[in-house]
Amino acid sequence: MRQKIDTSIIIPAYNEEAIITTTLGKVSAFIKSHKAFLGECEVIVVAAGGGETGSLAKACSPLFTQFKVITPKDRVGKGRDVRLGFLEASGDVQLFMDADLSTPLAHIIPMIEKLRGGADVVIGTRKLSQIHKSPLRSMLSKASNLLTRAVILPGIRDTQCGFKGFRKEAAAQLFPQLTVMKWGFDMELLVLARESRLTIQQIPINDWHETREEEFRGDRISAAAYKTLFELARIRGAAWWRWCLRHAGLAPFIAFFAVFGLAFWVGPFRSIWFDEAYSVALIRQPLDQLIYFTSVDVHPPLYYMALKAWAFIFGESELALRSLSMVCGALASGVAVVLARYMFGARAALIALPFVVLSPFLLRYDIEARMYAMASLICITATYVLVRALSASDRRRKFALWAVYAILVAAGMYTQYYTALVWVVHFVWCLAVTGRQRPIWKTFAQPWLLAFVGAVVLYAPWIHSFLWQIGNVQNGFWIGPVTIREVLNVGTMFMSYRAQWQLDPMQSLATMVGLGLAIWLAASALRSLRATRERRYVSLLILYTILPIVLLYLASLPPLKPVFLDRYFSHILLAGYLLVGVSVALQASRRRAFFAGAALLVVLALGVGSLRQQGNFNFNTLSLSHTKEAVVYLKERLGAEDTIIVDSPGKYFEMDYYLPTANVFFYSKEKTSTSGGYAPLHDSSRRLASADQVTSRTVWYLHSEKEEPKLQLPDYKLVRTDVITGHQVSVYTRK
Repeated sequence: MRQKIDTSIIIPAYNEEAIITTTLGKVSAFIKSHKAFLGECEVIVVAAGGGETGSLAKACSPLFTQFKVITPKDRVGKGRDVRLGFLEASGDVQLFMDADLSTPLAHIIPMIEKLRGGADVVIGTRKLSQIHKSPLRSMLSKASNLLTRAVILPGIRDTQCGFKGFRKEAAAQLFPQLTVMKWGFDMELLVLARESRLTIQQIPINDWHETREEEFRGDRISAAAYKTLFELARIRGAAWWRWCLRHAGLAPFIAFFAVFGLAFWVGPFRSIWFDEAYSVALIRQPLDQLIYFTSVDVHPPLYYMALKAWAFIFGESELALRSLSMVCGALASGVAVVLARYMFGARAALIALPFVVLSPFLLRYDIEARMYAMASLICITATYVLVRALSASDRRRKFALWAVYAILVAAGMYTQYYTALVWVVHFVWCLAVTGRQRPIWKTFAQPWLLAFVGAVVLYAPWIHSFLWQIGNVQNGFWIGPVTIREVLNVGTMFMSYRAQWQLDPMQSLATMVGLGLAIWLAASALRSLRATRERRYVSLLILYTILPIVLLYLASLPPLKPVFLDRYFSHILLAGYLLVGVSVALQASRRRAFFAGAALLVVLALGVGSLRQQGNFNFNTLSLSHTKEAVVYLKERLGAEDTIIVDSPGKYFEMDYYLPTANVFFYSKEKTSTSGGYAPLHDSSRRLASADQVTSRTVWYLHSEKEEPKLQLPDYKLVRTDVITGHQVSVYTRK
C-alpha cells in the first residue's frame, strides 16, 4: 500500500545539468531538518530537454524516501513541465519552485503554514524594482506586472514568481484545466483559481535573488515581451469565453434583445407598403369577414387574427404593426439558440449566436407587418419540441410534448401554407431516425406519426380552403417561371440581403466564397461526427435548409405553375444560419474551420450593413414604397373636399392606411376579383372605372414616376405636377 504523502515539492528543471545535483542536495538537507513539520515528503523533478539533467537527478535518488524524475524529451515550456509534476503529485500540500532556488528554501515553511491554515493557493511575491540587475529587464517586469494586474489579475502583486503552493484539492482542480504551457502559465493558474473562488494568499519573498547568467532562458527581451502580451491576450480571451459558457443560459435572451434591437435600428418606421397595408385592411374587418377574405387569399388567417389583437392593444402605427413581427423574429432567434444548446451544447450555442443574430435575410422580415417572422417562430419552436419529444423518457412528458408539437404544426399551417415544407422535413427525418419497425403496424403507431395525425385533425376546418388555394394557384399565379437566377437569389439573399443581379464583382466574390465555406463547413461537420446523436441533429438542420428549396423548385417545373419565391423561404433559412454557426462550433478545434467561421461572420456582418444601406423593402424588382412621403406632401395641401386618385388597388391600400378619412379612390377598368389580395375591394365604391365618376372640384392624382398616368381627366385642367420620392403627384381643378 502506497504511503500517504504530506508534502509534494515539484522542481521543473530544463537543461539544469550545472546545478541540479547541488539543488537536490540542498532540498534533501532541508527536508531532513524539517521532517517533523513537512511530514512524509516527495520530490518530483521534471527534467525536460533531453540533456543530462534527468540522469543526474536520478543519481540523487538515495537522498530521498519519495523521489521521482519525469523526463519528457521535447521542449514545450515551463507550464507543461510544472503541470506534469502536479499531475503526478499526491501530497496534501503541493508546491513548485525553480531549480536554481532563487527563492530560498526557508520560505517553504510559511507557505505550508498558510496552506494548512485554510488557503487554497499561496504565491510568492517579489519586489520587482529590486530583483533584476538589468534596468531594461526591471522595467519590462514592472510593465508586464502592471498590465497583468490591469487586464486579468487586479490585486496580485507578482504573478511570475516561480514559487507557488496549492492544497491537494486545489491542484487537482486547476492543473487539468491548464492550457497555457509556456511563459504565462502562472497567470492562467491564478485566473482559474479566482474563477473557482479559491482563496489566494501572498507571502513576500524579500530575499529572492537572480542566480542565472542567461536571462529569459534563451529568449531575447523583445521575444519575451511578445510572448507575455500574446499569452495575456489568450488568457483574457479564454477567461471571457469561460464566463460566457458559465452564463450560456443568457444566450437566448441576448439573441432576443440583439435581434429586436437590430430590427428597431434598421427601421420599423419606414413607409408601409402594399402587403403590409393589405394586412391592415384585413384587421380592420370584422372577424368573420377577415376569415372569409383569407380563405380566398394566398395566406391563412392566424397571423391576421394575432395582428388584429395586437393592434387592438398597441394601435396601428408603423411601429405597433411591425413590432409583432419584431417580437416573433427575436423570439425565433432565441429559440434557435436554445435548440442549438440542446442539440450540441453551450459552446455550440454561443458560437451559433452571432450567426443567428446577424442574419440579414431574416432581419428583413422582422420589420414587416406580415406573417413570415411568426411562421419562422412556429417552425423553429416545433423543431425544438420535436427533438425534445423524441428523446423524452417520461411517458407523461412525452405525451405533452407531442401534443404541443401537433398544435404547432396546425398553427403553422394556419399561419402560412409554406410551413408545410418544414413538416415534410420533420416527417422525412423522423422516418429516417426511427426506422421501419417490425411488425409493420408499429411503424404506424409511432408517437410522432400520431402527432401528425392530430395536427391534421386540428387543421381539418381549413383543409378545404387550403386545397382550393392550391388549385387556384395552379390556374395562374403572378410568380414567374423558376430559373437558376431565382435559386441563386436564395443563396445571395442568405449571405448579403441582395439579389444576385444587385451584386457588384467584389460582392459576388464574397458571396460565392461565403456560400462555398458554408457548404464546406456543414459537410465537414457531418463527416467528422461520430456520435450518432449529433450526426442526426446536423442531418436535421441540413434537411431543414435544403429540402424545402429542392421541393419548391420541383413543384415549380412545368407543367406545374411556378410557386418558387425567395421570401417563402424566410421561415426556412433560420435553420441555415444555425447550421453554419453549429458547423463552425463543431469544427472549431481545427484552425481552418476557425478562419472559415471568421470569414462567414464577416460576410454576415456585411450583410447587415447592406441591409441598412440598401434602404428598400422589395429587394427584387420593386423599389421601396414612399407613400408616407407623398402623404406628408398631401396633408400640407389637401382640402377637406378634395379627391385623391391612385392608379392601382395596391396603392389604394397604402393611401387608405395613412389617410383613412380622406376621399381616396383607385382607378381600374375591371372589377377586382373575388379571390386574391384585392378581394376586399370587390364591388367597392372606391373604384373608379372612368373619369366621368370624378365630381370634386380639386383632384390629386398619384402614379409611379416611371409610368404614364392611366387615367385621363378631360374635364379638369392640370395645375402643377411634383415628383415626391418616386411618385408623380399632379393636382387638377375642374375647368
